[in-house]
Amino acid sequence: MPPLTVEFDAEEYRRLTASAECEQKTPEAYVHDAVIERLTEYRRRIEEAAYEGAEWSAELNRRLS
Repeated sequence: MPPLTVEFDAEEYRRLTASAECEQKTPEAYVHDAVIERLTEYRRRIEEAAYEGAEWSAELNRRLS
């Protein structure tokens, strides 16, 4: 997997390392987990919106038939 460089200012990096330390993770592992969590949530929201759109479309089709 290709590496990804993310830049933080001094305060952001201090907060990152403190949070990672609280979870007993390296900063890299902490950032990785946070990104995966965000991607998973984004995908869940997309799937939920698609489901709701399909339900709405089915209801309209029922009303029109």
